[in-house]
Formats: sequence, structure tokens, C-alpha cells
Amino acid sequence: MRWRGRRVLVLGLAVLIVVTGAGWGLYAWYRHATYGTVADQQELTVAIAAGDRLTLAVPDRGASAGDHWTAQVPATGVLRAVDEQFTYSRVHDRLFGPADGGGAGTRYFIYQADAPGEVTVTLSNCYRGCASASDKAESTATIWLVTVS
Repeated sequence: MRWRGRRVLVLGLAVLIVVTGAGWGLYAWYRHATYGTVADQQELTVAIAAGDRLTLAVPDRGASAGDHWTAQVPATGVLRAVDEQFTYSRVHDRLFGPADGGGAGTRYFIYQADAPGEVTVTLSNCYRGCASASDKAESTATIWLVTVS
């Protein structure tokens, strides 16, 4: 009887490990299928293959703080905009929504590489609409050089 209990425990543990591994693998596959190669403001030169996805990620303090990101991509046929997504930094905010004045996270600009070539992508944050000199000083722009082979 004692060995049977151990056998059930070991089998249960093995099943748990396999299910956890499969779940993690499915999540990794979903993330790669959705975002492809992810580049942040630390990686301003990116090389990908035609047919791949590229996601540019920037920190976003949220609309309530005054952030408003926009993307500029020349119409060369190299990259095509697919989607723009925002993910809250805190799990609590993801589940229940942000508190008033909160909601910082990461903004993702997702592109599909359609043809070989080079293109520059500029993401600009016009802080509070760039209404005053101090708002313009808070505004930023990040430029990526993307090479598609």
C-alpha cells in the first residue's frame, strides 16, 4: 500500500510537470506568433527575414499621464503595420484595470516584414499634446533601423 501511494504521487508529479511544460510551450508559441522579434529602445538596429513579424516596444506611462505614442513608417513596402497593443505593467492592473491616474505599461507596435530592404521606423511620444515648451521637452522620439532580408 505504501508503494502504491508513492507511485501515485510520482505519477501525479510527472503529469504536473508535463502539463506545465506544455502550457509554457504553448504560451511561448503564441507570444512568438503574435509579436515575432521584439525590440525595445535598447536595440535600435534590427535584422529580420521577409515574412517575419517585428514588434517595437516602448514604455508608456498611460494616457492619464499624458503619453501619446504614434508611429511613422515610410511607405516602401518593406514593413506593414499589423497592430498596436498596450499591456499594463502590474498584474493587478491587467486583471482589474488601473486605479485613477495609473496604468503605466508597455506599448507594442507590431509590423509584418513584406519585402527585403531597409526602412527606418520612428515612434514618437508627444507628451500632453506638445502644448507647451515643457511638454515638448518631455516628448521623445526613438528611431529604429530595420533590415529585412
